[in-house]
Amino acid sequence: MVGSLWLGVQNRTGIPLGYVLNIEIAPEHRRQGHAARAFKALESVALGLGFSAIGLHVFAYNSGAQALYASLGYEVTGLSMRKALSNERDV
Repeated sequence: MVGSLWLGVQNRTGIPLGYVLNIEIAPEHRRQGHAARAFKALESVALGLGFSAIGLHVFAYNSGAQALYASLGYEVTGLSMRKALSNERDV
């Protein structure tokens, strides 16, 4: 198997949107264009299902995935932030 791509449905506004739940390409098949081809094929499937957009989440540290998604026309639509806490008190 080369990999898999899972598509879900997100329906927050009454308009169903496709949402990529997971994509995984086997290590020996990475960097060969399989993910890009999977996403391009996904667009046809999503259009056929009546979706007007496809969303996804990508971790900030995953610059390779961010570059792939940007090259395919995906845009940042939000930003999550976090602060790590410790039990030590700042004095």
